[in-house]
Amino acid sequence: MHIPLFLGLGFLVVSPARSATVYVDQSANLAGTGDSWPTAYRHLQDALLDPTLTYGDQIYLAAGTYRPDRDEAGRVTPARRTETFRLVSGVALYGGFPPGGGDFSQRDPNRYQTVFSGDIGQLDNHTDNTYHVLTGSAADPNTLLDGVAVTLGNADGPFPHSCGAGLFIDRGDPTFKHCSFFSLQADDGAAIYCDAGNPSFIDCSFLCNMAYTAGAVSNLNGARPRLSRCLFICNWALSRGGALYNRNSQVLISNCAFGSNRSVMNNGGALICEDSTLILNFCTFSHNTAFLGLALACDSLNQAHPSAVTITNSILWDGPGEIWNNDNSTIRVDFSNIYGGFPGSNNLDADPFFLDPNGPDDILGTADDNLRLHWSSPCLNAGDPCSLTAGQSDLDGLPRRRYGRVDLGAYETFPVAADFEPDEDVDLTDLTRLIDAWLTHSLAGPFDPICDLNIDGRIDLVDFSALAAHWLWSP
Repeated sequence: MHIPLFLGLGFLVVSPARSATVYVDQSANLAGTGDSWPTAYRHLQDALLDPTLTYGDQIYLAAGTYRPDRDEAGRVTPARRTETFRLVSGVALYGGFPPGGGDFSQRDPNRYQTVFSGDIGQLDNHTDNTYHVLTGSAADPNTLLDGVAVTLGNADGPFPHSCGAGLFIDRGDPTFKHCSFFSLQADDGAAIYCDAGNPSFIDCSFLCNMAYTAGAVSNLNGARPRLSRCLFICNWALSRGGALYNRNSQVLISNCAFGSNRSVMNNGGALICEDSTLILNFCTFSHNTAFLGLALACDSLNQAHPSAVTITNSILWDGPGEIWNNDNSTIRVDFSNIYGGFPGSNNLDADPFFLDPNGPDDILGTADDNLRLHWSSPCLNAGDPCSLTAGQSDLDGLPRRRYGRVDLGAYETFPVAADFEPDEDVDLTDLTRLIDAWLTHSLAGPFDPICDLNIDGRIDLVDFSALAAHWLWSP
């Protein structure tokens, strides 16, 4: 699976209503004032530390790499590891504008990548990288970072500089959309360390981060993060929580996928909980590894601080022991597919038939694995029929409910096999098209490839069986 740096269904280009705009472009001339693209600041720190920046302002960032130890005004110190991009409460930052600038309709973060890099000091030497690329403490929910990649922080100092190499939050509530956190390392929470904050992450990816605890995100002391349509791939923790570690927190995760995360020497390949509330809805877990609890472990100090976990409409797959409960936590699982089974209502224990679980490299457990569902998956239309999905979309940004009921996991399948029109039903119109193509071959005569449901170059009983499996599916 190709993994874009920024997730979401393209970009809905809606210009924000803000009071003032500050422009930043690393290719701009020196002595910029930030008032326009021709007079843009060259360094982000000049914009963030501008004393005229006020609540409700916005910052537009052209493609390029920005480092927190660089400015023209002399307010930061080059190569000092404590330098950080400190988010200003109520200010929105938008990356993804073309070099030289452009209007909001030209913004495309996948094409015009805006990178916040902690690679300060001697370039390509991680030992002198900044401790925290970003700091979001005391920021309110109207503080926004949208369309930016965060990378190469190294939080290896004394506390608090041992936590949150990508983002450090102490009682802050900022919002992040279409952001990527990758190649970050720390003692605790390589990508994000959230202490008592309430941040939101929407359409974000967490790729190849590494820590002693919490390979990607560490939540603690009353933190209440919300993660929607996020991707966690190849994050590693030497100890607990390959992707997330939750302690005394309330965490809501929906429409997210966790693949190939690892707790190297301990438990919780993807997630570990201690004295926390965790809600998982429409999530997919595949090929996460740990000693115990491949997907999830509930394991508190002296088994004295149990958690409350609710899992619905989700897939936890690839090995025995996806869930490990070592502290008598309350774990409720309904309408989900769990390897080896799990008590609850309407749960499955069946191969989910991921579309391409090995990915193009043909190696299970790497970042290109495609965890969407094959047309023959038992997880299609197997979700809770009472699920509230109004306004929700899946990890691809597509509508959550099709054919009258939701699928399990992070991806909704549309169209299903044999809905050739497609119009959300499999009926006589679809059957007639299959009959018209019956017993044709791709190497001889007319051939309708859309009817070749198993892609073997023939229209035969296998394809008819696929149609029959979804016969009269409709909203």
